[in-house]
Amino acid sequence: MKNKKAKKVSTIQVRCTQKELKQIDSLAAEYGITRSGCIRKILFSGMGSVTFMVKAQEFLNCLREEYGAVDKTAEKEIDGLWESLL
Repeated sequence: MKNKKAKKVSTIQVRCTQKELKQIDSLAAEYGITRSGCIRKILFSGMGSVTFMVKAQEFLNCLREEYGAVDKTAEKEIDGLWESLL
């Protein structure tokens, strides 16, 4: 009998609020998938958008490091864009 190849799986820990966790669970229930499956779909379905948002967040962080503070409007816009990805 052939040995079955073991699936190579890694675990990623994600920190989120209870509200965010409820949103993920609600979305998973709506689509009839597990929480883990839902998180994978969120990660990979909007990968281009996430990449853009990471770059925008890094830019905001660089401004904060260089000048000590960042315009509150810019912070709110970036936060709003992150929220819209879900």
